[in-house]
Amino acid sequence: MKSKIIKLDINSIGILLMCVYVFMTYNAVNIFIPSIYNTLILYVFFIWGVLVALIKTAGKKLTLSSYTAWYAIFMIASLAIMLYSPEKRLISGQFYLMIVSLCLTLVFQLFIKNEHTFSRLGWAYAISSFVLILSLYLTDNLTANASNRLGGDIMGNPNIFASMIMVAVLYEIWLFVYGTKRRTTKLFLIFLLAVNMYALIISAGRKYFVVPFIFFYILLLFKVDKKGKKHIIRYTVYIGLLATVAYTLIMKIPVFYETIGHRMESFIEGFLGKGQYDSSASIRKEMRILALRKWFVRPFWGYGFDSFKYYAQVAVGHFYYSHCNFTELLYNGGIIYFGIYYWIFYKIFKDVFIYKKGQGKYKAFAAAILVSFLVFDYVQVSYSMVVIQIMIAMALKCLTFGYKNSTSPEIGVYNL
Repeated sequence: MKSKIIKLDINSIGILLMCVYVFMTYNAVNIFIPSIYNTLILYVFFIWGVLVALIKTAGKKLTLSSYTAWYAIFMIASLAIMLYSPEKRLISGQFYLMIVSLCLTLVFQLFIKNEHTFSRLGWAYAISSFVLILSLYLTDNLTANASNRLGGDIMGNPNIFASMIMVAVLYEIWLFVYGTKRRTTKLFLIFLLAVNMYALIISAGRKYFVVPFIFFYILLLFKVDKKGKKHIIRYTVYIGLLATVAYTLIMKIPVFYETIGHRMESFIEGFLGKGQYDSSASIRKEMRILALRKWFVRPFWGYGFDSFKYYAQVAVGHFYYSHCNFTELLYNGGIIYFGIYYWIFYKIFKDVFIYKKGQGKYKAFAAAILVSFLVFDYVQVSYSMVVIQIMIAMALKCLTFGYKNSTSPEIGVYNL
């Protein structure tokens, strides 16, 4: 009897581990699954990625993707400005998160190499986030009020929870617009979107609620019909109506108004000069102003890595960051540090609008990431947010699908 040799597909194992990692990131939060499993799968996934990378690059010249080379340079710049910063922690705090971001994006890029694997990643986020919300519902934890936002008790901070759900929503929107043509699948995605948007609303994060509408709108601007025509006016009306309905709902439904509605209302009235900002918006505005004023004093080099919180401690008595990626980078490292970080957004812009790389649906994804994350950065410090960095890496990666001139199509290697 002939023995059968079982061949393991290292890429398939990597994709499976990637999906399990995404699932654990959402669900290993000590409800049904202990959080230690999230750490365990993180290490297993990364080690497997390193082994696969070593196998594929054995005897070959080592090269890096544009994203990885950029983020590595940004981290080196962070180390340089750490020399004159009061913040010098390498294995905790913001720099540790940057290390995790670099490692994970490197491995994600290794295994996301075509349309099929990109779609799997999107579904991994969609299903994982739904299971999280379902587990919260089954354990009576899917509740919130004005003083206790959803996510604070689960992930330590409601903003961390909201950012995770927001990213899942963005993938679900892309899958709905470009990922499938089956009506039943689209209906299922609408259901998943409704569940996640409900969670976003009661997490009370205004920015996390707004960004999906911007992302959706940019995706639609790239969409063409069978004749190759775009329908910009039609889609603008659609998004306008959708935003109006959503705003009406959060203002009229009591549980929505109690969590996010009153916060959205006070922000809009404060922005229009018709009233006062709420305390949260006032603090954010004050932090941005403080950071900019001090940046003008040292515009080129700033005050050191992750140093604004030390200034805020003296200025206002709290260990705050500036609540804005733009001002945070300018204060910490000056205009040069700011320019290094936002080079990647210029890279995405250039690839989509000048070089016109990628298929239409992936140019739409990259452009939507570019615009919505620039808006997001005005109200959130994101340079070390792992989930955000993975999406930026994917925005560049998906533009390479089908690109035949790559020196290493397995890992998407391109010149800077």
